[in-house]
Amino acid sequence: MRNVTMISSLLMTMFLIGCGTSDHDRLEANKAVVMRAWEEGFNQGNKDAIKEVFDESYVESSPYEIYEPHGIQRVLEADEWMKSVFGELHFDVEQLVAEGDYVVSRAMATGIHIGKFAGVEATCNPVRFAVVVISKVSNGKIVQDWSFVDTMEILNQIGKVTVEPKD
Repeated sequence: MRNVTMISSLLMTMFLIGCGTSDHDRLEANKAVVMRAWEEGFNQGNKDAIKEVFDESYVESSPYEIYEPHGIQRVLEADEWMKSVFGELHFDVEQLVAEGDYVVSRAMATGIHIGKFAGVEATCNPVRFAVVVISKVSNGKIVQDWSFVDTMEILNQIGKVTVEPKD
């Protein structure tokens, strides 16, 4: 009888996992890891949080290149650079969507142009621009990001280029 009970428990567990209960929990956990990176890591400047949510093997990619060095050091350097260029930098995450091991973040960044960006010296202009990041999460850590930053909008706001609406 005991074997029947253990087999029934095992089958019930397999049934529940197959019904997506663990998938939903994993997706929510992955979103929580990414949100922690945004809020605690970048917005609050908590370097320990960054070290906890990014994997040592982390790789960052953009539409234009894969950045070196890889790993947590890259995240810390990028955060420091962004804040030296756009003081008071803050990300408002407007949407998180998860599927499998991936979490897509759509955020609006705001800051003040206080450092050289794309050849333009500090203007002290406020900036507001879109950021989209696709993060791959594995074992509770971000292992890779593919990021897009609306640099054209930044350049427009700091006076490097003028973008006018089409008539």
